[in-house]
Amino acid sequence: MDGNRLSGARYRLIEPLGTGGMSVVWRAFDEVLERPVAVKLLASKLLADPDSRRRIQAEARAAALLSHPHIAQVYDFGHGPDGVPYVVMELVTGRSLEEVGPLAPETVLRTGAELAAALAAVHARGLVHRDVKPANVMLTEGGAKLVDFGISAVAGDDSDIGGHILGTPAYLAPERIRGLPTTAATDVYALGLLLYRALAGHFPWPEGASTTGVLEAHRRTRPAPLPEDLVDAPVAAAITRCLAKAPENRPSAAEMAGVLAGFLTLEAPVPSEPDAPVLEETRRVLFPRQVRGRVLVGGAVAAAAVGVLALSTSGSAAESARPASGPELSSASAPAPVDCTVEYSVRTEHAGSFNADLRLKAAGGTGGWSLSFRLPDGQAIGAIDGATWHQDGATVLLGGGDLASDLSAGADFTVAGAYRDTSALPSDFALNGAACRSVLVAPAAQVVVTTVAPPPATKAAPPKPPVEKGPGKPAKKDNGKKGKGEDD
Repeated sequence: MDGNRLSGARYRLIEPLGTGGMSVVWRAFDEVLERPVAVKLLASKLLADPDSRRRIQAEARAAALLSHPHIAQVYDFGHGPDGVPYVVMELVTGRSLEEVGPLAPETVLRTGAELAAALAAVHARGLVHRDVKPANVMLTEGGAKLVDFGISAVAGDDSDIGGHILGTPAYLAPERIRGLPTTAATDVYALGLLLYRALAGHFPWPEGASTTGVLEAHRRTRPAPLPEDLVDAPVAAAITRCLAKAPENRPSAAEMAGVLAGFLTLEAPVPSEPDAPVLEETRRVLFPRQVRGRVLVGGAVAAAAVGVLALSTSGSAAESARPASGPELSSASAPAPVDCTVEYSVRTEHAGSFNADLRLKAAGGTGGWSLSFRLPDGQAIGAIDGATWHQDGATVLLGGGDLASDLSAGADFTVAGAYRDTSALPSDFALNGAACRSVLVAPAAQVVVTTVAPPPATKAAPPKPPVEKGPGKPAKKDNGKKGKGEDD
């Protein structure tokens, strides 16, 4: 720096805006383009650390890959006359979500929709923010702005080196605590916590615990339900899904943007998942000297860095693959059972939410099992105790351990969910792809509907030759419909 100027006379530093453990953010002015900007400088104590210098440049590259109305822009990166690396960013005017205090539920949902849309754009570029929290969400006249890509990473990278995790303890996803590679679901978990806290005024488990207690809550404590009078039941169910212990049970950021925007009559984005070329391009930009990114990206930033800690990992990858609520979802193929029956009974339904009991019994077959069924329009599952589960559109898939031993005597699960207009019963129950008999009980009139599965398929007879209908007429075709299998 020379007289509070960087890069010659271009960026004039005016006043510090915030100081963290690794950087200082200044209010500044771009003398060339004549506009106010924010300039982040690496802390003087880290100037001799090559990893810290590399991280601040990686942060600039990560944010520069993104262009979205709800993400703070990066304009420039360089080094001052004395070698201090700096990042020039959009000067965001407003207050953080952490500073504003209680907000009306509609404002929270609007902010959540904008933040989810921003995260969807981040994930579509193959990046994960990794530090979504109220302090990193700025509220401006133009809406919410996601800031601070200081500890962002490429999706799928195991970039926590040396048995430590960078992140804010109150918003760390369970799989991050267990040391698994970073995925987009990490940000969705933090988004769910942020929305829950903004709506309810507290976290979904008892507060006042030590850092160790907070981490244990992330891993094992089932979140308390949101108060019924805060938001509509489908929104509450979607937020609950964000807090699932298993990352595969959480919705995507784009799905959350759609849910929240749908209740505010906003237009929701539909970004695509990053394909291999996008991921490789992201890696190349962030790590130009590496074939495969395995180093940490970024570091804590300015005032937003308060509360970002390095935490020792615990548990194992094998343990983390299993949510606390039930067994793993089997991905191995298994033969169809000889016989299966599903009993689905709705115990309560009120004000857009319902609770039900599901009992599954099967005889014959060995190996793992997976049960699929379809929900009526407007229904969403919030929790299924006793099994790993996943909802994709209207299809729900849950699974468990050994078919013969686990299901011969019957297995019981509890289901909690929400409906938008009217409550209805699910359908199309199938175990390992084979249709099940189902007994469905609705609470209002105790109506019982029984669907009998078709008998086991026998060896098909040879096809008959086509029947000619006459000169010039095509042969008769088989118009029988084939069912589509469910995705695992």
